[in-house]
Amino acid sequence: MIGHGQYDGGAFFEGGLELWHRGTGKRRRLIADNREVLLCRFDGDRIRFTVSPVDDLDTWEDPGRTLTTYEIPVDAHEVELTSLTPWAVHEDVPYLPYQGPHEGIHRLETLARRHGVEYRPEGLPWAMLWRDEDLAVATGRGEVVLWHPDGSAERWDVGAPAIGLWDAGDRLLVATELPRRFDDPPGHLPTTLLGLDPTTGAREVLFRGTHHLSRTPCGTFLAEGLDLPAPRGHDHLITADGVRRITLTRPYPGCPAFSGGPGLYRVAGTWDDTATLVTVDPQSGMERPVTDLSHPGRSLDRTLGVHHDGLAILAITWRDPSSGRRTAGLRGVQADGSTAWEHPFPCLPVALAPLDPGRLAVLGTGGLLEIRETNGGSVTDSCTLPVGPAEPVSLAHRAHRLAVGLTDGRILLVSTSP
Repeated sequence: MIGHGQYDGGAFFEGGLELWHRGTGKRRRLIADNREVLLCRFDGDRIRFTVSPVDDLDTWEDPGRTLTTYEIPVDAHEVELTSLTPWAVHEDVPYLPYQGPHEGIHRLETLARRHGVEYRPEGLPWAMLWRDEDLAVATGRGEVVLWHPDGSAERWDVGAPAIGLWDAGDRLLVATELPRRFDDPPGHLPTTLLGLDPTTGAREVLFRGTHHLSRTPCGTFLAEGLDLPAPRGHDHLITADGVRRITLTRPYPGCPAFSGGPGLYRVAGTWDDTATLVTVDPQSGMERPVTDLSHPGRSLDRTLGVHHDGLAILAITWRDPSSGRRTAGLRGVQADGSTAWEHPFPCLPVALAPLDPGRLAVLGTGGLLEIRETNGGSVTDSCTLPVGPAEPVSLAHRAHRLAVGLTDGRILLVSTSP
């Protein structure tokens, strides 16, 4: 489905809504009106789409504008909007910044066609893992890609941007999340946990909700209810036997849970309150406080964590409330909550990965990669990766090999010394 529009040089934005069959190349117009379509989505056997006003001069002096959402069946053909009852009317929607043509992408597409190939940029690699010699990647294009050592790849469509990936033996577990938008319907559930068979591509929906998903070492998933949309969703434990509702303290924003020992670590609290590192039992869902992460004069902005060599190792980003400046540090926390070691980090941390016993990889903005000892946290090796204008977003490790995912879709392979 394609919703489109363009400025006609006057007071109007023209466009339309069409269905395009990729295999046959045939197109079908869904609406008869020449209206700019800003948003569109499938909802079962229905299509929901949002259009601009007929005349943008009606709201020219306003900081926002009124947009209208309609709903039609998938088999619709050239429907007149005047024959429809609006599904929703959105008032005072801010104008989105204008995005001009992507000249760089257009040039790459033209160059590729001259050589008889198709230019296809890879999706943003939100999560990665190694399966023997193959590298599985969950991408923002709504795909899971399995790269083989010879450079070939298998691809599976998972229906929405893929943001999480776990190995479950004969299948992959994939977390997908639809972007949240102003036209989301009541009860919209953007987060999905899928089981994906990498031999057939078959998918099984295991859970839907408005949650952040984390996996324990025993295979249980924790689904933490998020604050958006309010009120906060319920928390759940997802096991092979089904889904069980539990009650957790409010998660601290920007601090995803991580696997540790037999269960999980998570950060509880709010921006105007203290932040506490707690553990969650994967069977009962009971929480136990470990240590206070609050810092005088600074607000906790984000945390990342891994459990390695008996320590919960945290990469913490702090924000100065007065200046907005952010600084970062690394901290090793023992099971009793005491601090084993603490060091500053020269940039903002992006990902952590436990290596062989005694070592840890820390990835930061600008492509900084450090290898640190888990006993003491000192740096044993470091380098700056050739990321160019891109930034790292994900990290996967296997033996002495690291895969680093970048915002432009590239994946760098890095070898570490034994």
